[in-house]
This record gives sequence, C-alpha cells and structure tokens, in this order.
Amino acid sequence: MLKRDLQTNHLSICKDTFTMQMTIPSVIRQLVYATHFWQENRFVLREIRHFRKIAILATAFSLIAAVLSGSSFGVIGLFLHGLTAPHEPPIQTGLTWFDHWVLATGASPASRLYRLTAVILVIIWSQATCTYLATLY
Repeated sequence: MLKRDLQTNHLSICKDTFTMQMTIPSVIRQLVYATHFWQENRFVLREIRHFRKIAILATAFSLIAAVLSGSSFGVIGLFLHGLTAPHEPPIQTGLTWFDHWVLATGASPASRLYRLTAVILVIIWSQATCTYLATLY
C-alpha cells in the first residue's frame, strides 16, 4: 500500500509491520517547481501521469511520422536524380535483397523510376497513417 502525506511530502510504503519513509529533497522539489517550463505547464504535466500510455503512443507516432517525412524527402531526391540522369549507375544501399527487390538495380531506368515512385507512395501513406494515429491518441 502506498500513501502520501501532503503536508510533509512523505511517501510511505506500508505492508503489515514494515514501514519505509522516503522524502523528496526540498531543494530538488523547489528547483523543479521554480523552472519556467514547470510554471507554464504544471497542469499538463500533472495530468500526464494518468494518461501515460496515450502520451507515449502519441509521441511515438509523431516521431515515426517525422522520420518518415525526412526519408520521403531523401527518396524524392533519388527519384529526381534518376529522372534527370537515367543512364548513370543506380543507387545502391548495400542491402542486396533491398537493392534487388525494391530498388531493382538490375532493371531498366524506367522500371527503377516506377519502383521509386511506389516507395515514395508507401512512405507518404505510412507517414499519413502515423500522423493520423498521433492525432487520434
């Protein structure tokens, strides 16, 4: 059983005859409460502990969407490079299965552009899905 005494800020863990007292040092507590971030967001930060799972999921989906957004810019750059210089050697990642099946390094330049277009669409759809899930949670 976990009890908190609000006047002394003691946290008590009681189990039959065993009692342990822990205190949050007042210096640390005062430093945290004095920060500008805490003063502006005190209500929000206190409520996050009740919705920890939702906050973690929303943050994770937002981060995944941001990474996918950055990777889509990179793949669009590869697409434009393949469009302007189709007879140069294809870009290779070093993963043989990815180069062969996804990027089609042994295929014609038009086929490589079609594959890059499909990769761009998949990345953008995944980004939109993660953005939706981030707003949902």
